[in-house]
Amino acid sequence: MDNSTQGKEEIESTWDLFHLHKVRDEEESQTTLMGVVKFLCCLSLGLLVLGLAFLSRVALLLLISATSDGSVNFTNKPFSHFILGCILIIPSILTAAKCLWKLSFHTESMLSAGSLVTVCLLEAVASLGTASLVVIYLPQYDILTMVFISNSICLIPSILQVISLNISHRFKVAAPLAGLLLLLGGYALFLFVQISFLKRHDGMSLGLVILFSVLTSLTWWENFISNWKHPVFRRLRSDVDKCRNVMSLCISVVRTLVTACVVGALIPLRGLEWATITDVASHELRIILGLLGVQAGASVLCSWFGGVACKIHAVKRSFGLPLILNTPVVLAAFLAVFSVHYNEFLQTNNGLNLSDFCASSIGVADNTPRVEVLYSEIIRSICNQGDIVNVLSVSLVGAAGACWWVGLILTTIYVWTQNVNRIQRTSETFVRRMYEAAFLEQSMLLNTRLHIIPQCTEKSDPRKMRRENLMIYICATLWHETAGEMLRLISSLFRLDRFRGQRWKTLDKSDDSFDFEVHVMFDDAFKNVTDREAGTKKRVINEYVESLISAIDETYRIFQKNISINSLGVKDESCASGRKVISTPYGGRLCYTLPCGNYLHIHLKDTQFVPNRKRWSQVMCMYYLLGWRLYRKHFVCQQLHPEDVTKIHARLETEKKNTYILTLDGDTEFQPSAVTLLIDRLRRYPGVGAACGRIHPTGFGPMVWYQKFEYAVSHWLQKTAEHVLGSVLCSPGCFSLFRATALMDENVVKKFATKPTTAVEHLQFDQGEDRWLSLLLLQQGWRIEYCAGSDSYTNAPRDFKEFFNQRRRWDPSKIANAVELLGNGFEASRKNPSISKPFLLYQILYLMATFVGPSTVCFLIAAALSFFTGWNYNWCLVVSTIPPIIYLIICYTATPDTQITVTAAFTVLYTLAMIGAVCTAFSVIISEGTIVSPIGIFITALVLLYFITALLHPTEMPVVLYGLLYLLCIPTASMLQPIYSLANLHVTSWGTRETRAKEQNGSAPKDRHLKYKIGRWYLEWVIHGRKAQHPTKETLESTNETDKATKELDLPIENRWVSELNETTFFTEDSLEEDETLFWSQLIQTYLQPVHEDTWHSKRIQRELLSLKDKAIFLYLMINVLWLGGTFLLQLITDGVVSPKIINNGTVVEGDFLRIQPVSFAFLATFAVLIFIQFVAMLYHRIYTFIHLVSHSSTNVPQSHNKDIWSQATEDGNLKWKKDLIMPLSPDAAEMSEESEKHSKQIED
Repeated sequence: MDNSTQGKEEIESTWDLFHLHKVRDEEESQTTLMGVVKFLCCLSLGLLVLGLAFLSRVALLLLISATSDGSVNFTNKPFSHFILGCILIIPSILTAAKCLWKLSFHTESMLSAGSLVTVCLLEAVASLGTASLVVIYLPQYDILTMVFISNSICLIPSILQVISLNISHRFKVAAPLAGLLLLLGGYALFLFVQISFLKRHDGMSLGLVILFSVLTSLTWWENFISNWKHPVFRRLRSDVDKCRNVMSLCISVVRTLVTACVVGALIPLRGLEWATITDVASHELRIILGLLGVQAGASVLCSWFGGVACKIHAVKRSFGLPLILNTPVVLAAFLAVFSVHYNEFLQTNNGLNLSDFCASSIGVADNTPRVEVLYSEIIRSICNQGDIVNVLSVSLVGAAGACWWVGLILTTIYVWTQNVNRIQRTSETFVRRMYEAAFLEQSMLLNTRLHIIPQCTEKSDPRKMRRENLMIYICATLWHETAGEMLRLISSLFRLDRFRGQRWKTLDKSDDSFDFEVHVMFDDAFKNVTDREAGTKKRVINEYVESLISAIDETYRIFQKNISINSLGVKDESCASGRKVISTPYGGRLCYTLPCGNYLHIHLKDTQFVPNRKRWSQVMCMYYLLGWRLYRKHFVCQQLHPEDVTKIHARLETEKKNTYILTLDGDTEFQPSAVTLLIDRLRRYPGVGAACGRIHPTGFGPMVWYQKFEYAVSHWLQKTAEHVLGSVLCSPGCFSLFRATALMDENVVKKFATKPTTAVEHLQFDQGEDRWLSLLLLQQGWRIEYCAGSDSYTNAPRDFKEFFNQRRRWDPSKIANAVELLGNGFEASRKNPSISKPFLLYQILYLMATFVGPSTVCFLIAAALSFFTGWNYNWCLVVSTIPPIIYLIICYTATPDTQITVTAAFTVLYTLAMIGAVCTAFSVIISEGTIVSPIGIFITALVLLYFITALLHPTEMPVVLYGLLYLLCIPTASMLQPIYSLANLHVTSWGTRETRAKEQNGSAPKDRHLKYKIGRWYLEWVIHGRKAQHPTKETLESTNETDKATKELDLPIENRWVSELNETTFFTEDSLEEDETLFWSQLIQTYLQPVHEDTWHSKRIQRELLSLKDKAIFLYLMINVLWLGGTFLLQLITDGVVSPKIINNGTVVEGDFLRIQPVSFAFLATFAVLIFIQFVAMLYHRIYTFIHLVSHSSTNVPQSHNKDIWSQATEDGNLKWKKDLIMPLSPDAAEMSEESEKHSKQIED
């Protein structure tokens, strides 16, 4: 560049200050609406927990009171005792059912004999105490004293907690010690009152009440010995943790047997007979069963809502506080009932006192309303206290109850300081899987795990607190994306960089703590440029790489305000700090340092050295990041220090556990919260190997509108069903998070890097690499989950041809991987606990429904044709099969372009036919005069189902508008698309973005499109038989250009891309280390050799693909022919099933009947069952998605909107933090040496 030109550019840069803002740099922040939703959710949960605990306690106390001898409202005592025993064993039955369900998916080793005997003995003693206290002794007391005694069952937990804290944290022992003293004081006051005032001289009975309350408190022994280091307790805890399901099943059996024995022996001991259990009055039966239903239902729901409150970080306000307040609320309710009725009694009976009121409240008539019966039971029980008019005795009983209540609060004070993670598993929050029905709120508090977290001292190294931080390697694959698509990806990466930078100081204590590094794998990044004057060819980067560099520069300028690049593109060295260009064995690498210190590496792949395709880019990424970067350093360290093999292996396993890979496409856009939500799924559940989010297609036009609804339905129903019933079968490569431990498992990456050798492998390996990788993970026992709150956006095909070519790849790959999974279903079910037999059955039904899609379309068209023309339905069915046969023949013989044209024409015709089918369905409903028919019920239910599903996804409600287009395109999706995919099964090209590739490679021969084959018998004609054309001026010029291009093939190629890049942009040239260069050379030699077409091999694969196509089409055709033929024959030999006609108001029309075809009804019923299963699974998944989003918002640290990250670091004087931003900690932070620590200390000083 001469001085005059440079001077003009410098002058222009001083006044041309306007820029195009093409980058979406807005910050993601928590909306006010989400804050309101979170507040309302916490408030609602707190009220629900309190209300349900209140109902559970009141119902139980009324049932206990009904079993007492003084109750005259309930005379059948055996029946009351039986129901009370049922309440006590319901939690055990539910736990046993859950354990059996889990054990049906995988087996567990049996507990050791010593541990099994110990656990069963402890649980038998605890259940004996619970059953005896509740069934035998509590009925002897009034209902208020029962409330007080129920808070005394935490004596042993308080003692064990004092011992535990005395071992590790003596300064924390004050609260449980005070609670222990209050509990003992409560017992002393209770004995004093019972003996001195209430004249209970039965010392044995009082002693047994206290003994059984103490034995009941033994239920939660496991929670309070969690840090005891004696080998006996360690071994016991280890056995229990390894065999949790077996242990819980054994406990359930033991507790059920003990409770049954206590209840069964009590009736004869009381002089009653079990034979009278059936002689129960109807009003008594309704009341007792009603109390049973209320108590059991409220207990289950309260336990579940309490777990939800913990998951969303509302432990104090929605869990601890409601449970603690339940006791005073219950007391207040009982006293309010007593007070209201006592005041009414005084108003109607002047001159009478409390004793008279109690004497008149003995019983009620049989026809009394049930609520009044319960009120009467409460009043009778309170009056049964003894000396109720003695204020001192009542006060002392209340004081004993207050001591027990405050003792319970102090014993469970640790619950208020719990640090619960987002969506933490219930098993990690609570020790036992069951609640105690007799002591619901006490059991929920005492069952909460006792976490003893060491306090940080001044000597603690703050960097060691980050050892468990995650390292996320982001692997994005690019090919021929447009500049706008690249900007979407780069902007997302810069937003993630800013997210981590702005939260760095707080992330060490949050769930969002992670480091990340970006690796962009760019396919086909180079091109040859001929210099005819010099007689050479230069190897330079192509225009797509140049667009990517420009996108990074533009994004960098927006995100880093102190860096500017003017509109002329004059390079600014301040912007180029941290840029490097490296020549590598596979092509080249561009290295960037993002504004907040994270690294961006762009790997430029040269087709001369490594193959194209997304799968090979992912193979390169995985071997480089997981093999070279992660594993090799530990292997080398092990060779140098063989004496520390155990420590090195443990360090390797820790780093593998804390390393994830996020896969992206070149046009994916996302927010940082989408990544953190995926992290939660892998971080909380060790068995999850991958997690995917909600993919939103973007764009405009009918094809995009269709895909928006298709993607929505697929995610709303299909993916949620897979997640709930078993495991997601495909984690899409455009936005998925993979666990390094899962990828490094055997038969995963190694098999993923296998080159296809057969026709089926071509379909599995290269046509759907994300499904293939997901299948490998499933076969190794890993689970794949779907996180609906993690949103990402990617461009969808807008062109009809591009869309069909995309599905031409997807459909065969989907079927091939599904068939392999089902073919090895028993092996997969044995190895993967998520792949159950019912889940495999669901997949078989879903696959069969997919196969008979063309037949279903023929049925619809035949019904519409019969309705409009009046022809016989069977003849209409025959006519409806003619167009699919014609289309199949065309697809089997014509060129791909002709197939697309014909497909478009058939799509229009079938769309019109589908309009007729819809009109026919509604006309049939109208003509029948009722919707209570198979077709009417099906359509109504389907519309309601989709509408409710959309309502449960409020942010995606506009997608419903495209549902009509989706409905009209059902024939295209169910018939034309599968036929086109099968007819082109032998075509292995990618199908999308190929137009841009051809435009780039202008020197490619004009018959390049002839890689598509018409058919097996016309192959040679297609290649060699071009119709002769008369030469024109244009063709002669084209021939001359082709001759020149042929001559240029012999020119030498100079690798000038590094120097050419430095001439236009500022990069610092660097080189790889010798070891890394050797690694890439060996990797390329072993796995990444470019595919050189071998004539014999290509012909063999092509023959196999053609043969596979013939077999697939034949099988597909036979399935539909058999289905159609069977239906046709059944309709010929039978007139169908006659059903009475029911009009809309439910009235049966006499003499009028509906005729239902059994096959059609069976098909509708099967389809309806599948949809219903998906709908129920969606409801379940939406609940937990909502919980996840609320918990995520509760830990979402607000971002700083006003200060730049660099200025904030400087103002705070946190030089060490700023240094960490520039050079972020690597995943092996645990290996930091003492020398680096001293250096950091010097920087701080």
